[in-house]
Amino acid sequence: MAQRAWRLSAAAVAVAAFAVASLINDYLPGRDDILNRPFPRAAVVDEDVQLRTGSVRVSNVGVARAVEWNFSRAQTEEVFLTFSLTYLPNGEETTVGPVEVVDASGRIFGGTQAHGRSLRCGASQAGVAVTCDMAVEMPADALEDARLRVWNFNSGNGDDYADVALPLDADRVAALVSSAGDYTISPPTFSRSEK
Repeated sequence: MAQRAWRLSAAAVAVAAFAVASLINDYLPGRDDILNRPFPRAAVVDEDVQLRTGSVRVSNVGVARAVEWNFSRAQTEEVFLTFSLTYLPNGEETTVGPVEVVDASGRIFGGTQAHGRSLRCGASQAGVAVTCDMAVEMPADALEDARLRVWNFNSGNGDDYADVALPLDADRVAALVSSAGDYTISPPTFSRSEK
């Protein structure tokens, strides 16, 4: 009788241990989760950041109420965050993007915008930098402490990306929004690398 009670208690302990292990396993990241996690490369405006496929630089950060390109125009009740993106490919990939803006609370803005342009920059070739003007429509209250994410093209978010801190504190945002006007998206420009 004592041996039977011991076997039952041993079985109950084993079942409980498997249940706890299964519960813990559900909360731990798996191998694929870890291998596919993108790697952020920290940067600031006007600084090159090296990605696997080339270097990226964000400059000329501003705010607009309307954007113009070719013979088209888009206006918003909110604002467009405007900036220039320079990409110098190292030969592996000729395009960079998509570009996303992440606000302080984690909301993400980007993708194809109301102005009809996708947020990608390229195509170029190794050693030739391409600079693209970009505009992301977003609420004005999302500008403060926002960050810009520039992904490797076609990475499936499983690669590295530039995580660019934007110089947008409360005073700067107020000044930019109060003076926001039109922004012209110029055609991409190309320049030979000095590196």
